[in-house]
Amino acid sequence: DGMVARTGANNNPGQTIIVKLVRPATRFQRYRDIRWRDAKRRVGVRAEGVSVYDRSLAALLSDTGKRVAGDVVGVGAACLDCLASVEKYPQADDKVRSLSFKQEGGGNTANCLTALSRLLPKTLKTRVRLVSKVGEDSTGDAIVTELERDGIDCSLVLRGGETSAFTYIIVDEKAKTRTCIHTPLAQPVTDAEVNEILEGVDDLLAGASILVLDGRHADASLAVAKCAKSRGIPILVDAEKPRPLLDQILKLADIVVAPESFVTGDEGSKKTREKYIRFAAELLPSAKLLVVTRGSEGSVALANPEPGGLVKDIKPADMKTADRRRDDRLGSSPVMSHELSSLPVAVEESACCVRTGVLRDICVADTTGAGDAFIGTLAFTVAVAPSAPLASALELATVVSGISISSVGARSGLPRAEEFNYRYLLQVNLSAAERE
Repeated sequence: DGMVARTGANNNPGQTIIVKLVRPATRFQRYRDIRWRDAKRRVGVRAEGVSVYDRSLAALLSDTGKRVAGDVVGVGAACLDCLASVEKYPQADDKVRSLSFKQEGGGNTANCLTALSRLLPKTLKTRVRLVSKVGEDSTGDAIVTELERDGIDCSLVLRGGETSAFTYIIVDEKAKTRTCIHTPLAQPVTDAEVNEILEGVDDLLAGASILVLDGRHADASLAVAKCAKSRGIPILVDAEKPRPLLDQILKLADIVVAPESFVTGDEGSKKTREKYIRFAAELLPSAKLLVVTRGSEGSVALANPEPGGLVKDIKPADMKTADRRRDDRLGSSPVMSHELSSLPVAVEESACCVRTGVLRDICVADTTGAGDAFIGTLAFTVAVAPSAPLASALELATVVSGISISSVGARSGLPRAEEFNYRYLLQVNLSAAERE
């Protein structure tokens, strides 16, 4: 009926904690009813003192520390992914046979909203709305139909041009990598269409608790972001790579999620935490949370411990203090059973920095959309569970992202609310939001 985790020598020697794990026969059986976070708290894997680790998302995003659950709006890419799995990536002039082929929806924001929508309980009346554009072709029809099937309002998905955006994705089964060849939308969003969106922006943003952007459809994204900012609606930006007007959009962002290569300009370099701080100081004047994704090494989140504080105000000296505290703490970390330790654990590096591992023991099929799953889940927590601690939100996002890569395609592996019980991870009661 349970699993056992025994504390280390410096944490109440001999104390035993039972972690209940229900094992239903589903592909998510290991992650359904895990009370692992309670156990982790009792063995003390974090340092003492004021920290963003336990600070709620509402407290990080607002001076008052209060936010109300509400609807979700996303502006960005929606396209079609054509995924071919091959034994290994071909060399020049090679002719290879695919092991499998599938088509499904793609696009950063569309994927994020799909991940978010699938996590919503049926009793929750949260609206998820997408602003995007697709072509007047059968591909555009397929993109919209799939999104609507996942409960996303596509009434503001514009149509125009001969062809929709699509991406060929070659999945290397041996190396577990994917290569993307993107063909953009034939007819970008026009100035007239941006004005059309702005005419209905009051209705679009009414009741919204978060705006999700990926930098695509840049003029429309920037225009809607300015309206959201004036209304006090948190803005989450997926800063995957440099795009037109992204620097202006980042200036308005409250939450930024970006890969380490974009933040530091290189990979594997030293003093990365200092580069994170410099990135925020130079490009993120309004950001209250910066999450740097690091692929197989998890993620690092930076936030100011002060309610409503800004990431740009964090000093390098704060991070140096963190290293000493981290070393002391890790020396007394508990030894957990193999299955329990496969779950991601958020560790406090300092009062302003939280490092989260990855979901282990997952059979990786395709990493396409892993970042989108992470961002969509983080947006979900901001929207419907703003009282959740930052560490819990990061752990949940990591679990969903890890599960998503167990299937080929950005969406096939995304869990649904009815098959994945995430409430223990968030440590919040969604009943109040469900009643609303």
